[in-house]
Amino acid sequence: MNPVLSKEIYQRFRGYKGVIILFFYLAFIGAFALASIYLLWITNKNAFILGQNFAVFSALATFQLIVLCFVIPALTSGAITGEKERKTLDVLLVTKLHEFHIIFGKMLSSLAFVILLLIATLPLYGLVLILGGIDPMQILALFGFYFITSILFATIGMACSVSINRTGMSTVCAYILTAFISLGTLALAFFIYAVAGIAMKVEADKIYTYKGIVSHLLAINPIAVLTAILKGEYEDILVLQYEGILVLPYWVIYTLFCIVLSVLLLCYSAWRINPLK
Repeated sequence: MNPVLSKEIYQRFRGYKGVIILFFYLAFIGAFALASIYLLWITNKNAFILGQNFAVFSALATFQLIVLCFVIPALTSGAITGEKERKTLDVLLVTKLHEFHIIFGKMLSSLAFVILLLIATLPLYGLVLILGGIDPMQILALFGFYFITSILFATIGMACSVSINRTGMSTVCAYILTAFISLGTLALAFFIYAVAGIAMKVEADKIYTYKGIVSHLLAINPIAVLTAILKGEYEDILVLQYEGILVLPYWVIYTLFCIVLSVLLLCYSAWRINPLK
């Protein structure tokens, strides 16, 4: 077993900080889920109506994505900067461990903790599921989406951690990049969509190209992909009603985007961690 991974997992899962993070994570999401169910109950005159709890499911899924956007960069952006600040990074670099093993062990320990957070929230989704109106495939697709998104956000945090010497600045940089992927690509898609509306009046032959760009931007945007999953659309992304534009199903494009970018960021982190290279 990777010694860095073994050490990090032991420290993370046996320390009090992991317990505190898990407690507040479940407390926030649990309180949100119960509050949503209570609001649904009182708005329906103290009775549940089959299928109307889909709003609770959607709100819970969206809220968890927001929480993950804050938790994951915070877990990984200090992985290497912490070693720099404690003056222990040089000790790791002079061992027989390859730079990639150091980066991979640090990131995988953070991902293991994130997976624990996701598994811990399954009973909350089960509470929503037993009320009816939710496709179990949506639950599977949702957690697959969370997993692949967590990998991407974790590698972003690692790349920031090896590039910046201070944990605070590294965390801020990770949040900025995460916000760009989550909100920046969405804003860019809507901007091109607005430009397409203007171009339609002038150059109608270019509207298909604009639609293709917008659809593919949405296909790599976590918010748009989450929206498509909640709608139960597994072939085309329909956020802007652009049917048949994507070359591949949106979930394939999103998965490939996350995997390719994550591999590139891991390779960059392994190269950047050694100051002699």
